[in-house]
Amino acid sequence: TLGFCKQFGLKGNLVNVPMNVDTNVSILPRSFSDTHTIQLKLMRQMKNKNAFMYETIRPKVVHTAIKYLIEQELYKDEGIVISNDWIKEYSNERENFIVNDEDKKLNVNENRGEVFDDDDDDDWNELDDKPISPGDTETLLNDETNNQNDIGIKFAPGENNRPISILMDLKVDELTFPKIYCGKQRK
Repeated sequence: TLGFCKQFGLKGNLVNVPMNVDTNVSILPRSFSDTHTIQLKLMRQMKNKNAFMYETIRPKVVHTAIKYLIEQELYKDEGIVISNDWIKEYSNERENFIVNDEDKKLNVNENRGEVFDDDDDDDWNELDDKPISPGDTETLLNDETNNQNDIGIKFAPGENNRPISILMDLKVDELTFPKIYCGKQRK
């Protein structure tokens, strides 16, 4: 067996599905700063319900990495370039942090200067406090009530492209793993 995650073997030939870089980059028209993140769902096909991979990315970091990679010979040979049109278009875009209308009403009440007297802290004892959830060590909280399928950008980079044999693609490793090869051709 090859693993324990329902991967016991491959059926058929191993193939590589090429993707059009221009199409993929054009669907990320978001403003970005050092802290801005985007939820990204990679789909095998857009008609599928579940994502193949789900990641939270920082566009500024991705853009910096792309600027480095397109300077390398391997990416120049493949004709991969980056378009700065969407950066210019969305550079001054701001999004309101308040999403729900109920939150807007709470902020209006707070701004009116209403002060609530909350003197329950007088009888507080540190030794009596019990952890709220001692077993949980999670650092990311998701709202389970909302539909998680609606969150994030969904795209299928290889959709409508014809798969080619991995044996015929001579630069598949170098282009698939930029963290390992850093845009350099293997010798």
